[in-house]
Amino acid sequence: MDRMDFFRRWGSDLIVTFEGSGGVSIPPYGAAGDAVRADLSKVDRIARSSPRFTTRAVPNPTNVRQFEYDPNDILATRSWGKPIEKFSWNPVTGEILFVHPPQQHATATGNAPFDDYVWGIILHDRRKVLFRPFWPTWMRSTPYDTFGEEEAAVSFDAQWHAKELIESHGGKGWDIEMNTSNRALAEMTGRYNW
Repeated sequence: MDRMDFFRRWGSDLIVTFEGSGGVSIPPYGAAGDAVRADLSKVDRIARSSPRFTTRAVPNPTNVRQFEYDPNDILATRSWGKPIEKFSWNPVTGEILFVHPPQQHATATGNAPFDDYVWGIILHDRRKVLFRPFWPTWMRSTPYDTFGEEEAAVSFDAQWHAKELIESHGGKGWDIEMNTSNRALAEMTGRYNW
């Protein structure tokens, strides 16, 4: 199934988990039926071929100096001895920014506007990485644009490439969730300051 057909049929805000074991699922707070899951398993094979984005990790030199960074295992990056909980990654350039816990993504600034990064959240205790929907500034022509089908497909591709980045830099076997929200994070963790 084509990505655009999937998003036309099921909507662009569906929360999806790619399990470390290779399965694809929709978490309970993602509320979707078997038909959505069946279509999703067809979409993930198609999404791999998008040439638009990279899967490189290019640490921002100013940002990375503040962290203990292992280029082979992004998820093992530490801030003052503690594992990081968040990072931002630009799928066009590969620039990666790390965030000191418990700070917000916006505290780590890079070479592109804030919205041009995929925002990742790491739950070490669950071996899970979650990505927020991606809506870069270069897709918007006015401040009043709406998130539609094309934007949903780009968001999915960017998050997919972020998934491949993580899997090739230490996260193989981790669960990856796309399109996470504050509500989903709070329900999953009991924490509200994401």
